[in-house]
Amino acid sequence: MKKVLIIGNGPSALENNLGDRIDSNEFDIVCRINRGHKQDNGVLNIGFEKQVGSRCDVWFCSDLRIKLALERSNEYEQIFIYCPAFKYNSLK
Repeated sequence: MKKVLIIGNGPSALENNLGDRIDSNEFDIVCRINRGHKQDNGVLNIGFEKQVGSRCDVWFCSDLRIKLALERSNEYEQIFIYCPAFKYNSLK
C-alpha cells in the first residue's frame, strides 16, 4: 500500500511548518490541487516551502485547466482533471 498525501491550498495549510516532511520520502505520492503547486502562468509557488514543501507528483486540476494539463503532461507522474457536477445539469 502506498502513502499518498493530498495537500490543499487553503490558508490552514500554512499554519504548520511541514515542508521538510512533505518533501521527504515519507510519502510515496504527493498531490496538489489547481494552483497549489504552480500559478497558471507556470511560475512555481515560492515562499511557502517551509510550510508546504515544493514536491508535487500528481496534479489535480479543474476542467478550466485542460490546456495547461496538456502543456504540463511531462511535469507530473499523473494529472487528473475533474469536472464539477454542477456545471452539467443532467436534465438538459
